Amino acid sequence: MFENILHQAEVVGRLKQDLEGSTLPPSLLFSGPLYSGKLSTALELARVLSCEERLGEWNCSCKSCEAHRLLLATNLVFLGGRYFTAEVAACCDTLSRTMNLSGRYLFARSVRKLTRRFDSLLWEGEESRLSRIASYLSRLDELAYDLGPNGSPLPPPQELNKRLEEAVTLVRKVEDSISVVSVPVGMIRRVAAWAHLKGTEPTKVIVLENADRLLDAARNALLKLLEEPPSSVYLILTTTRKNAIIPTILSRVRTYTFQPRVGTSALEVLERIFKVSSPECQDLESFFLLFQGVKASTLRGHAVQFLKSAWGEEKELSPEIVTDLFQDREKFRLFLQELVAVLHEILRKKTFPEVSYLPSLSQMEDWIELIRKSVESLEVLNVHPLLLGERIFLRMRRSHA
Repeated sequence: MFENILHQAEVVGRLKQDLEGSTLPPSLLFSGPLYSGKLSTALELARVLSCEERLGEWNCSCKSCEAHRLLLATNLVFLGGRYFTAEVAACCDTLSRTMNLSGRYLFARSVRKLTRRFDSLLWEGEESRLSRIASYLSRLDELAYDLGPNGSPLPPPQELNKRLEEAVTLVRKVEDSISVVSVPVGMIRRVAAWAHLKGTEPTKVIVLENADRLLDAARNALLKLLEEPPSSVYLILTTTRKNAIIPTILSRVRTYTFQPRVGTSALEVLERIFKVSSPECQDLESFFLLFQGVKASTLRGHAVQFLKSAWGEEKELSPEIVTDLFQDREKFRLFLQELVAVLHEILRKKTFPEVSYLPSLSQMEDWIELIRKSVESLEVLNVHPLLLGERIFLRMRRSHA
């Protein structure tokens, strides 16, 4: 039970205790930083709750556990956004290098973490919106089966890599075509209706990633579901920003706090899950950045150059920042994260050798709040990153002047 959840002993211990004592609540919040294993733990919990043998071991032979291992269980629904392209690319790389069973599981699960967001249940009445990506999803399902653990023997390396590259391209096309970051109110209502339907499954599990990104109407619909949870239905929310979850939702969930996996913990995750041991990858963030075409050192350099331009120490903003980071949603989100980190460092140290200007505390607070609101606009309102980047730049320049 939870054998594959690495370096989250406290959370795993609490969940085991709750399961063994029959005290697991119907509504849970998994809170913690990126790459801390929140979704993996949620999926494992869903499998354990559904296990026909009631043992929950990873290699359990029951039909329910088999379906959950492949992320094909019909009593499980997914909602919310994620870093899909980077994750699928990383898992494709692992399968390409290992060509083993664990790599095949990793690949198939990474693809289905995206495709299951388009289950017919979630999009009932809005199928027309999916017409432009239907062929992409169909082909991704084929690849997940063919290259997954139950497919035919893997093709030779050259052919395998060709199919894996196709999978990454298709995932990127899906992400570029339709946003699943912000969950609309209609989707929450459809899931709530499904939760109340009596079916053959003894247990139903709803996993909502990044619950902090919901708009007001969707939050209210979620709150209603939390207030009247049907029996044998479990709702697992995840967030990287617990303080952005409204109090009325927080009061109705039990929070499980995930710790950041850094240092030797991160290295073990990389070695055991992704079979990677490289000086370029000293933590999980830098590893996934590689598959987004960004290095941590480059991000920091761009953040510093952005500030120097906004503060008048350099006349022009680097064209590389505008054409690269301000055109890609995920890269822009990572850039904003690094920008806040640099501002916090300046605020903490009261000096920064790479820039000469030292902003006031009120300026810093205004800029950090502006960036926070820009992240919300990016993730929830689907505003184009170029518009947000220009707004931050101009606001900083005016404030400095």
